[in-house]
Amino acid sequence: MLNNVTVVIRSVGERTSKACYNAIAGQVSEDNIFVVNKTPFSEAVRANFEIGINQNLPWTLSVDADLILSENAVRSMVDAFSKLKGNYFIYQGWVYDKFFNGFRTGGPHLYRTSLLEQAITYLPHKDSNLRPESSIYVEMQKLGYGYYVDKTYFGLHDFEQSKRDIYRKFFLHAKKHKTQLKRFLDTWKDRILIDNDFIYALKGLADGLTYKGDVYVDKHFFDEKYNTFYADFNIEEKTLEIDDQVFKEYFFLAEETLAKTKNLLHVDDNGMLKKDNKVNLLDKIKIKVAKVVKKSGV
Repeated sequence: MLNNVTVVIRSVGERTSKACYNAIAGQVSEDNIFVVNKTPFSEAVRANFEIGINQNLPWTLSVDADLILSENAVRSMVDAFSKLKGNYFIYQGWVYDKFFNGFRTGGPHLYRTSLLEQAITYLPHKDSNLRPESSIYVEMQKLGYGYYVDKTYFGLHDFEQSKRDIYRKFFLHAKKHKTQLKRFLDTWKDRILIDNDFIYALKGLADGLTYKGDVYVDKHFFDEKYNTFYADFNIEEKTLEIDDQVFKEYFFLAEETLAKTKNLLHVDDNGMLKKDNKVNLLDKIKIKVAKVVKKSGV
């Protein structure tokens, strides 16, 4: 068990919060794991940094509760960061993302704790800032403190989320990831027939694109919008229980994809792995059946 890193899980009640915690508890002493439930997101970041400062261990790892870390991910991150020069503020890798349909940069962020006290002074006070954490990186880079992205993947992102959270995320993504909209739509056009999660994601994107007001990174900001959608379509939310076996299957899929691509060195201009977005054979069969059923009106 690692005892030189503080881990802060930032949760707003994600369906995977328990699974996220359990994956970390197998790698780090539970005395060093903290869960923060704060909104808006800027306040969660503030609490995260304050915990890291108070614990005063060499490293502080931030993990959002929609992430499931792979085995030995924390040790791998700490070992790799330890080898970098002392002017690096943050270390990050890649995740296997359900809705991006492959690997992408992001996921757990490992901070050099000694720089957090300085970094927290750059946390934006405006709740309308869509990237409060990223804006800190920019200011720290101006001071010469680097942001290192390693081409190694450390876990799963956005699998098994609630319908409400999927809608919320993609309402926000419509504002944050406009350059990725075509990729989303091209990737989802077949998957939407076999996985309802993509319907909720698409509805979130559509509502986000047509919304003209200020958007806040605050779970409660989306409640009224989702509740209207929920009532109009008589949606039944997923249960809280998740069979841990499904995550093993997702990790197997990630490893299978990684083996086919050999490594994460081939990325496009958006930091995304170059891949063809093709679905696997089983999904193709499901899509074919869904199209036949839809056409026949069964």
